[in-house]
Amino acid sequence: MKPEPPKKRLILLIALAALLVPFELCATSPIQIPDTVIHNGIRYLTQNNPLYSHMRKEWNWIVTENKVFNSALWRGYIATYEIVDNELVLKDIVQQYVSFGERPGRHGTISTISVLDRFLSTAGITDPVFKMDRFSRAIILGGGRLVHAGFFDLIYEYQLQLEFENGILVKETRMDYMEYLLFLRERGLGLVDRFPTILRRLRQYAEERGVSYDGEKAFFVAASDDNTSINITGYVGVEQTVHIPSQLRGLPVTAIESSAFAGSELTSVTIPNSVTNIGNDAFAENQLTGITIPNSVTAIGVGAFSGNRLTDVTIPNAITVIEDWTFSSNSFTNITIPEGVIAIGSYAFYYNELLADITISGSVTSIGKMAFWGTQLTTVTIGANVEFDECFLEGCSFDHAYHSQGRAAGTYVLQDTIWSKQ
Repeated sequence: MKPEPPKKRLILLIALAALLVPFELCATSPIQIPDTVIHNGIRYLTQNNPLYSHMRKEWNWIVTENKVFNSALWRGYIATYEIVDNELVLKDIVQQYVSFGERPGRHGTISTISVLDRFLSTAGITDPVFKMDRFSRAIILGGGRLVHAGFFDLIYEYQLQLEFENGILVKETRMDYMEYLLFLRERGLGLVDRFPTILRRLRQYAEERGVSYDGEKAFFVAASDDNTSINITGYVGVEQTVHIPSQLRGLPVTAIESSAFAGSELTSVTIPNSVTNIGNDAFAENQLTGITIPNSVTAIGVGAFSGNRLTDVTIPNAITVIEDWTFSSNSFTNITIPEGVIAIGSYAFYYNELLADITISGSVTSIGKMAFWGTQLTTVTIGANVEFDECFLEGCSFDHAYHSQGRAAGTYVLQDTIWSKQ
């Protein structure tokens, strides 16, 4: 037999509808079983839970020793609301309980009960109406087909944003799934911009339905910490030739964040001279054959241009370090490392199978491990006293030749598997 909750919880429940319940749209915890809102006769699943913030402050208000608790329902209840004459009404709150029968150790039976019915019937209250008349925030509803389900995100064919003031519906905004992604990203919510495969799937879904996201809508953006510039954090367009604008929302575009354009099947990209920072893997795994990196850029992240088809690149004057994997797996035939660069990271030009000639400026003092493995280098021009982290090339034959010359600057040529200084 299920234990009866204390009667004081009845008071909490009746007072609940009069509370100002903060709105939280949180995409940083695993997907939970949603609440339900009935709107215009249609049942919608919520993307956020109107009562959650209050309930977690009053965590034990309804918990009993026999309540079912699981990781898909951390909040411990499912609520149903209805919009009646533009007013938000709490219809019910349900929980699951387990009863174990008379014999100890016997498997329990799970049942679902209405908390409202249970409490209010004991008080002789029938057909209660709980108006959320101090609720002055927003609820997001998901409608139509489920487009994407991930560990953190549920994205439907369209979402409705319902805004309330003192429990009265004052504004309703419909967003398709791409607009919803922009909505999340603009508020620093959601993790979809970190997963290029999700964006590719959504772009394909848009293309199949003849929906185009171009211009400013093609970019996920976020303001810098001081709100003086814009960082591009993702790309949702379908165009393979991309011209990154120098300004968005009236602010200069100064950073391209990690994985922003990764896996977007780009064949050409123009980077404006307002950009100063390119993040890790920012343009990785595309089909770029050439790239002009403006001299405004002062930092290029790990793997930023890896996995493309680049045949030529000019490294900006302000770059002092070529990070690990930056230009790996491309199609270079020759490379010039300019003055000012002092370090070349591990795997920086790894697996450029066509690379035969490289000129490394005298400013370079260190080269990381396997930086030029998987290439066809036959000519290397290099400065003096460069330190290698493990072997410069497979077999370490270049390292032996360089050290045998006292690490002298010059041009080294490969002939019949033997490196020698000219």
